[in-house]
Amino acid sequence: MRKWFAVLVSACVAGLMLLAAAGCGGASKDGSTAGGQSGGGKYHIVVLAWPTSDPFFGALQKGTAEAAKDLGQDVKYAFPTQSNPQIPDWINLLKQVVASKPDALVVADFFPDQADGILASASKSGIPIVLINSGDIEKVGALAFIGTTYVAEGAAGAKKMVEAGVKKALYVQHCAGTAACQDRQKGFVDAMKAAGREATVLNLTSDQSANRQAALQAIRGTLVSDKSIDGAVSSASQYEPLKQAIAQVGREVKTGTFELSNAALQDVAAGKDLFMSDQQQFLQGYYGVQVAVQYLKYDIHPLGHIFTGPRLLDQQDAEKALKINQTDGGVRGGG
Repeated sequence: MRKWFAVLVSACVAGLMLLAAAGCGGASKDGSTAGGQSGGGKYHIVVLAWPTSDPFFGALQKGTAEAAKDLGQDVKYAFPTQSNPQIPDWINLLKQVVASKPDALVVADFFPDQADGILASASKSGIPIVLINSGDIEKVGALAFIGTTYVAEGAAGAKKMVEAGVKKALYVQHCAGTAACQDRQKGFVDAMKAAGREATVLNLTSDQSANRQAALQAIRGTLVSDKSIDGAVSSASQYEPLKQAIAQVGREVKTGTFELSNAALQDVAAGKDLFMSDQQQFLQGYYGVQVAVQYLKYDIHPLGHIFTGPRLLDQQDAEKALKINQTDGGVRGGG
């Protein structure tokens, strides 16, 4: 979702990578990290999300790294290292991280059906939990949630499609197994239907999502088989396959994207796209670490939700984001 903040690989167990955002931290011979407060007022905090090969999470990880540097803390970014991670890979990694007993866990709860019980138990055992990007505070006993409202994000994209006169939109779903992705899809589809328009969903398999050529073929096949589609949306990771598929079928299809990529930013800046939705995930990473540190140091934390999106970018916004990515690569999620 590739050019990232220089990180220090501190540990690796089966399917586990921890990237040092600041400091070295302690690691045992088997690669697990020790819990408890470290010297000099530092805490051992783990952020668990997704591989930074996806530019969306590269930006989120940059936020954790900058917060660690600013706050002088030992923060590690964890993600499954399989080439095409599946739900069990992420859940196994979550169990490993919880077992390492960090001082605090900042986590994107992508798979609540499988993860909520683990997180709730961790919280009850005394590990402070901060949710970022995805999750439900009440179900896991978290201190706070930092992220977007996915249903509203999907609905905002649909509104732009309707305003542009789109009658039938294709929603390219690259992560059907995650609650957040399903919520965004629901927001989009429901808003299109409420406006008297149509929406159809293409659920990419995990293999298709991980392979641009396979994604392109799947999208192209849908466009060829349904010539009434005159609008299409995708995430940043599928934006280029979507645009290539539209070019290959040779007809006008209006487009928009959820999340940022440099290719999509360039098209928005050139007026070629209807919208781009920005979660500002750098802030999710930064504020997640900040909330954890302030709780550990001062026993204070925000109550409820801190919203970082959705923010719809216009041409001027896209131009600014492109300039920022030239000097601070990846902060705005370009890839």
